[in-house]
Amino acid sequence: RRLVSGEGPLLVGFAAETEGVVARATAKREQKHADLVVANDVSREDAGFEVNTNAVTIIGRNGAETLPVLSKARVAAEILDRVEKLLVSGPAKAGHDHE
Repeated sequence: RRLVSGEGPLLVGFAAETEGVVARATAKREQKHADLVVANDVSREDAGFEVNTNAVTIIGRNGAETLPVLSKARVAAEILDRVEKLLVSGPAKAGHDHE
């Protein structure tokens, strides 16, 4: 069971996209019943594979939050911050549907 039911782990998915990044990642979040999806545009030269920086959009129940280009370590910290907020606030306060 997932966090949205008040039990079990929080599910975070990742989506590497080349176009329609937010739309595709939003669809994946819904299909996979993930609490968050972290999406990045792998066609960018300044983010993603083979560079030390990344720019991601974190998609949750309440919409998408696009982060600027950051070090990969900083991106990881930002993702963990969002996970911590969901874990602390619980599913009802985080705006999740109950399944």
